[in-house]
Amino acid sequence: MRLKSIFAPSTALAAALCALTGVAAAPDAVGLNAHVPTNDELDALADLGVGWVRVDGNWFTLEPAEGRYAWADMDRVVDGARARGLQVYMTLAYGPQWATEPDGDEYPHNGVPRAGTYGRFVAAAVAHYRGRVAHFGLWNEPNLRQFWGGNLDQYLDRVVRPGAAAVREACPDCRVLGPDIAAVSDWQDDLEYILRGAGDAFDIVAHHTYAGVRGTRGGAQWLCDDFQHAIDIGDDAICFYKPGVRQVLDRVDWQGPMWQSSSAVSRVLRRRSGLDRVDWQGPMWLTETGYRTQPWDSDGEQEKQRLTVERTLALQRATPWWTHTFFYELSDCGVLQPGCPIDGYGITRRVSGPDGTWQDNFRLKPAYTWLRQTLQDPEWRGMAPPPEEPPPPPPPEAVLEAPRLRGATLDGRLDEWDDQGCAPLDRWEPVAEATRPGAADLAARACAAWTDDALWLAVEVADDTHTNDRPEDLLWQGDSVQLAVDLDADGGDAGYDEDDAEWTVGLVGAETRIRAEHGARGAQAVVRRAAGRTAYELRVPLPGLVAGRDLRASFLVNEADEGDREGWLEWTPGIGRAKQPGRFGVVTLGATSAEPPDGGPPAEEPDARPPPPVPGPDAGFAADAADPGTPADGAVATDGAMPVNDASAREGAAGADGGLLAADPLGTPVTQPGEGCQGAPGAPLGWLWALLLVLALPRDRRADLRGE
Repeated sequence: MRLKSIFAPSTALAAALCALTGVAAAPDAVGLNAHVPTNDELDALADLGVGWVRVDGNWFTLEPAEGRYAWADMDRVVDGARARGLQVYMTLAYGPQWATEPDGDEYPHNGVPRAGTYGRFVAAAVAHYRGRVAHFGLWNEPNLRQFWGGNLDQYLDRVVRPGAAAVREACPDCRVLGPDIAAVSDWQDDLEYILRGAGDAFDIVAHHTYAGVRGTRGGAQWLCDDFQHAIDIGDDAICFYKPGVRQVLDRVDWQGPMWQSSSAVSRVLRRRSGLDRVDWQGPMWLTETGYRTQPWDSDGEQEKQRLTVERTLALQRATPWWTHTFFYELSDCGVLQPGCPIDGYGITRRVSGPDGTWQDNFRLKPAYTWLRQTLQDPEWRGMAPPPEEPPPPPPPEAVLEAPRLRGATLDGRLDEWDDQGCAPLDRWEPVAEATRPGAADLAARACAAWTDDALWLAVEVADDTHTNDRPEDLLWQGDSVQLAVDLDADGGDAGYDEDDAEWTVGLVGAETRIRAEHGARGAQAVVRRAAGRTAYELRVPLPGLVAGRDLRASFLVNEADEGDREGWLEWTPGIGRAKQPGRFGVVTLGATSAEPPDGGPPAEEPDARPPPPVPGPDAGFAADAADPGTPADGAVATDGAMPVNDASAREGAAGADGGLLAADPLGTPVTQPGEGCQGAPGAPLGWLWALLLVLALPRDRRADLRGE
């Protein structure tokens, strides 16, 4: 009787308030904890009729080495669950040794993640499962030493804040859950501390309690210690010293504006009406609860477990702000894990398998059969709603139309491109916690184009300092660029396949260096640097290209002003954090030409050139003295080979100090100072040479030099 009088909403009041606000109570749902379920366990869940399964996205399994992901078994679980009509709540926890700070205890995966590592893992996992999973938990029971070896401040700094940011960046429609606190000791203080420190990180508060429902604990049980009071002490003032979940949420106003009033009357009305939050974005989910049968086959113990399930769901349905319950767990752990210290919580007991026929693999406890029958009743059908469709996979993050080049020359000038097929690189990804450089320090754009026999890629970088003295295999650790293509545009999130390629291109001293990180294809590169600008140009031989073909590609600029890699600018993800061609942008081979065959201006814009996308006083390399028709400054290098040393390809690779490296008549490199027009080596009338060259330029190029 007391349960009804306190928790049952007034139907008339709820209807009236809902009519005024347009808000309805959130639907109830039920699920099971199943860790990493086998296929026959997924079959048992489908037979049971629940709508959800909670799974363990164990970091140490999914990323066994930095940047190397092993999704296959979790893909089986997620795809198998969805095929059976189950929605997935995935908890991302438990670090690999390479990613965590050693703490010297006996628990191998409870270590505090090194700065930046957890956020990168979460970003990769959410990107991989976007469209299949929409709810992600940030760690498990961080108030228990065996699961979290740090303190709560470290949990907030290394897990909650970076994890929530990563989820929302990779999937704005996904939901962040946590902190999945275990209701032991002073759990109320722990939950309050976390919600005050980073409550806005969670869309849904996830909580655990194994407090006993009435009639399931032997001996006398104090009123304030039972399951109902662990959720909400209600009007029982005697329990003020031991608040429930509801009271902790109220303390921090986590439920939002409708809970800001201190009026006891209005609080009761809101609770009884079901209007705890206007937008219903912040319910509580009970993601672990249950009853352990000891011994597992005791009839009396199994009846107490069934009663726990029945009374838990009855209380959930009477509590509008608590919408989901995940019982712990589907199957007893002691069969597949002999000696498991928590054996008996399962609502089934494995007797054979796993194999392809689940029906004879499990002994079903009364809790299972009661729940299956209950969920088939129309009155309870809302507890297992049809799965909502997770957010669709994201569209390509960027699209670029690559013009067709006419008379292209691999020279590092980018003159033929005429600013078509270019896009800014404006996503900054730090190493550790490096601050993003300002636009005056680092800015970049990337370009793509094509000819009948090659794909052309280029990156133009404005960087006040150029530093790279790394060996070829570590070229990416200095100032450099990384370019990658997915030629068949077949995507993927688990690394590269045979149609993918990636190159690192850098300028070391006066030499262009190129390294094929994956899929060497005879690509050639030229790098030029002058006046604080570095141009990287890459030609990838690909015969038979035609207009309208789609490729995938991405570009990345590494920043290393202090000698160590601080971070990078990128067009799209897919190179730096993990090799994920599915996150590359789309490059469409366009039908228009960047330069008409006669060398005149583009027909679409006869009298205009687009403004330079890279800030700074010199938008390109027009101030260099070399005539546009002469051989380029910049040595050519080929992937997988040392730089080409013939004189025609080598004239003047850029030095790190910004001076142009010219070539004397014998082909011997000599450095000429200055940032403007360069005279011929040793010529006393260099200014005259410069004037003649400027007068020989087309009108639009002279306008560039004047800054018009």
